[in-house]
Amino acid sequence: MGLDAAHWARIERVAIEYHDFGRGRDHRELIEILRNNGFETEVVHTILERLTMLVGARIGMIWAKKPPPIQVETKKRLFHALNHVERQLMSRVRLCQLPPVDGPPRLSHARVGRRVKA
Repeated sequence: MGLDAAHWARIERVAIEYHDFGRGRDHRELIEILRNNGFETEVVHTILERLTMLVGARIGMIWAKKPPPIQVETKKRLFHALNHVERQLMSRVRLCQLPPVDGPPRLSHARVGRRVKA
């Protein structure tokens, strides 16, 4: 798919029927191209397509769509907010020097939840 970025930007949805017959044909290459150009992808197999897999042929559908721009912006803002919170937490952890822990706390057998019958 030799499209330039200007053409990829104009495409919102893609539906591709693929046929992986023979060597050198793999639908995962198509999925990678679509994902690299901003699409969310889904591979769909019908019963007939699953039967063709028994004879070594892979046939299926790739559905791809671009996420709404607002969703992309929301993900970016969330990522930056989480990074900020993580930096604040790490600076506070450095201020608190906790003593080293030798292992998990030990419980006495009498308090482990065993009920004693009277």
